[in-house]
Amino acid sequence: MTTPWVTSSRADAAAAADRARVVIRRITDADDAEVVTKLSDDIWGSGVMVPTNLLRAVAMAGTPALVAERDGRAIGFALGFPALGDGYTYVHSHQVGVLVEHRAEHVGFALKMAQRADCLAVGVNEMRWTFDPMLRTHARFNLIHLGARVIEFIENCYGSRVDNFNAGDRTDRFKVRWNLECTVEDQADCLPSAGDDVVAIPADYHQLRRDDAEAAHAARLQVGAQLRDVFKSGKSIAGFGAQGYVVKGSHS
Repeated sequence: MTTPWVTSSRADAAAAADRARVVIRRITDADDAEVVTKLSDDIWGSGVMVPTNLLRAVAMAGTPALVAERDGRAIGFALGFPALGDGYTYVHSHQVGVLVEHRAEHVGFALKMAQRADCLAVGVNEMRWTFDPMLRTHARFNLIHLGARVIEFIENCYGSRVDNFNAGDRTDRFKVRWNLECTVEDQADCLPSAGDDVVAIPADYHQLRRDDAEAAHAARLQVGAQLRDVFKSGKSIAGFGAQGYVVKGSHS
């Protein structure tokens, strides 16, 4: 399938890979699957990635399972799979991971753009995924840089986790929708207007958790309660800015 969006998304993905100084390719064989499993262990700790044989099967099924390499060394990966919801097919982007020493080098953005190009090439125009609403860097990446939209708040989405990022914490998540047939460019910070609410989050939640676990837990519960009320009341998350998440009135 070739459409203007397919053509432009391929160019966007190539430009993003050049900016990140990586080559992005599909996972093609068992060796690739083992490399990505090892990457996941290095990023999250053991026991988070799906088994190598299942990862291999997911790749064989033609899903956007990708690895990012620099100078022949794998430094990041993305894993997604087709999903059915609301009567149509989209891709759920389950994991995007980058080694810690390369996280400020735009590798994650390049992986997302490559996933976008792969999806559009087969006629899929939407991706969804989850992220932790307590993390400002993730909020900015997803809502500002990619232009995704929050569609749901899920309390303790993944249950108890023992990985490097979530051990001992509640896994609250936003689910977001990304329309792939839109120009990808940085969005302006969302500013509250009269009558809007703001859900503030800590400046650096991971640092707060390291410094004061009790205060971090209290912040998690407070933000979770606010976000739960947002969606129960029929309001929506309009975007993210310096003050936090901007909440608009009832859905139109």
